[in-house]
Amino acid sequence: MSLTQYSSKFLSSGSNEIYYYKAIAVVAHFNNIYTFNSNSSIQLHGYLYNGSFIQQSFKNLLTSDNDSDGDGQFQISYYLQILKRYILVVTTRYPNTTGSFAIFVTSPITPADVSLTVFSSFD
Repeated sequence: MSLTQYSSKFLSSGSNEIYYYKAIAVVAHFNNIYTFNSNSSIQLHGYLYNGSFIQQSFKNLLTSDNDSDGDGQFQISYYLQILKRYILVVTTRYPNTTGSFAIFVTSPITPADVSLTVFSSFD
């Protein structure tokens, strides 16, 4: 996946700087704790929302992280319920930053049985 100048974007409050983001639909196939780790050369923030995502709103926000995995990479662990929709939003630490990234998902179940789909309505 990647964040480009054509990705969805929002303006930070006060400074009007542009941040690019991807909204990714997440559906778990088992009730369990899942861990999402980012991997990129750019510093990333991750936000996990319950059900729906409203740009520049923390409504439905379950948890977020920006550096628990070190090197500016996020690590989010959360108990997901079977077949319930969550939204993982990936954005950058610094404005006007673009680049590619990967999301790795792990859980006590091997392999981690979860579906990830880039949300086309936000891109």
